[in-house]
Amino acid sequence: MALYCAGRGKPLFIMPYPHANAVVGERGFDVFAEGFVRLKRRVITFDPPGSGRSLGPVELTMQEMIRCSDELLEAFGVVGPVDVFGHCMAAWTAIVWALARPERVGRLLLANPGAGTRGFRSAEGAMWRRDHDDFWPLALRAGVYTLTRRRAAEKWMLNAIGRASYFDRGLFQAETITLRDCFAPARPRTWWGPKQTKRNLDHVHLLPKLMAPTLILASRHDAQQPLAIAQEIAALVPESELVIFEKSGHFPFWEEPEAFWSALERRLRQSPHTNHVTERVAQPVS
Repeated sequence: MALYCAGRGKPLFIMPYPHANAVVGERGFDVFAEGFVRLKRRVITFDPPGSGRSLGPVELTMQEMIRCSDELLEAFGVVGPVDVFGHCMAAWTAIVWALARPERVGRLLLANPGAGTRGFRSAEGAMWRRDHDDFWPLALRAGVYTLTRRRAAEKWMLNAIGRASYFDRGLFQAETITLRDCFAPARPRTWWGPKQTKRNLDHVHLLPKLMAPTLILASRHDAQQPLAIAQEIAALVPESELVIFEKSGHFPFWEEPEAFWSALERRLRQSPHTNHVTERVAQPVS
């Protein structure tokens, strides 16, 4: 398994995307590593099996991600609680790891999180609902991906999801589809999300047992993980703070980067423990 460490300072574990939508060395992941290094943190992370530079069998389970996380901390000699960051499905995975290893978690920093398949499929405003304008184009692409399991269909589907995930869709950068992609197999870990959906995997009922102080960063216009999901998580986690970005979709680190990193820096400078805050709007950075 490929393990990574960058920067100096107190360790911070970036939970990788379990579906490996972006890995180390790619823009969609490096934005986090570079940001936390700027905040003077020692970033540690890994490529999940079958993605990036990691080899080995691909299980596509939460237990797989828990084992990899344990191996990462042991390899770098990290003892005691460590702060953990995750975005989207990585945030969900971070929640599961925190539930399984409560003694290893200092703070949870969750951006646009979910905690199960039920929420994102049913929440109002979710692109996965049939009443959403983007549902049927996405369903078509997902069907072609499922039937063919080719890289071209995978990119076609992910491009549609990515574009629909922005508040300002002009910021979206599509991935080029080549002729070679029509014959190449899709990446194995992209099937992680559909597999959890088929299993109806859900951890919402366990959120009251989450003891780590938790910062939840959510967006007003998130169609992947709508704001209602983050509000539910904040209401159930005993010690949590919810910060809302008013002009962002699923990627506030691209659409409101100054406010996004300001919220994280503020939280990391505070004591790990904070009173429960129901809701706070992110303030623009001048």
